Amino acid sequence: MMTTYRREDTLDALRSSSNELISTAVRACVEFLRIELQLAQTLLAMAANAREESARKRRIARAAEAAAVVERFIVAPPPPVRLPEEECARLATELDRVRERLTSMH
Repeated sequence: MMTTYRREDTLDALRSSSNELISTAVRACVEFLRIELQLAQTLLAMAANAREESARKRRIARAAEAAAVVERFIVAPPPPVRLPEEECARLATELDRVRERLTSMH
């Protein structure tokens, strides 16, 4: 016996799967960006306590890289990732804190 599928049902299933994948990608992206910001804050804290100037500079540079990654995602997220506005606002607020610390440490 052969199973038949209605085209509409198949398309609906594909749309649903696609939407779930996009939603998962957005959640993963937001989590990645939060971790990058936490990493930046940690590196800046470590830089503030560094005894060696070279270690301090490396940590500040890495924190700046993390901030730049977050900024790129907020300004122009890669398709199909579209970050929710409230998440963008939260990330932007934390990004501003990181930038302030970066500025004060240079």
